[in-house]
Amino acid sequence: MDKEKIICFDVETTGLDVYQDEILSLSIIDGNGEILFNHLIKPSRHDEWEAAAAINGIYPETVAEEKTIDEYKGEIDAIFANAEMIVGYNSDNFDIPMLRNNGIDIGNVDTFDVMLEFAPIYGEINEYYGNYRWQKLVTCADYFGYEPESNWHESLEDTRATLFCYYKVQDMLSIKEKLEGLSEMAQKKIFDTCFTKHRIELFELAKGLGSVCCDKSTRDGERER
Repeated sequence: MDKEKIICFDVETTGLDVYQDEILSLSIIDGNGEILFNHLIKPSRHDEWEAAAAINGIYPETVAEEKTIDEYKGEIDAIFANAEMIVGYNSDNFDIPMLRNNGIDIGNVDTFDVMLEFAPIYGEINEYYGNYRWQKLVTCADYFGYEPESNWHESLEDTRATLFCYYKVQDMLSIKEKLEGLSEMAQKKIFDTCFTKHRIELFELAKGLGSVCCDKSTRDGERER
């Protein structure tokens, strides 16, 4: 896919209610990391949001002279209309509903929620729900060796981190697809070796070795049976 058709975004908001809360900042970059939109936004219905401000550092006075989301709607809609893939972190459950409920039309293009795809890679089990526990963006970024340029919970920084992690996760999914013809034991051996937390050097090595890595693990797996 043309990287200019990939849209990665993040929002900072007045709270966590996708129906009632409002957007305070929105950053959008394309798949090349080029900034398409990066603005603070003045909410229309909220006068204060102390709990959220303590996290994102955006206070009423910070956005007092900014435009509202309605004033930016045409520009934002046009950006999303050009996308073929929308990437975010916790975007399926939060950011996308937040945009839609604040009047933004993102269309019906494919979406990729890095948080959902990263959960099984990280591998922490949520015993209560019986699935993989969702991880924070900072955890995902640290896992892949991302070094932030500014503060977390600034929408532009979070967007850049999300795009970085998106490509790393895509690499892992690509390798996983190549392993589908191997036995379950061989697949597990490769993942235990190459995808262990913080072993990014081995992950990069696995990308380069390709079929050689697979062939060796297949033979090792067969010998252990």
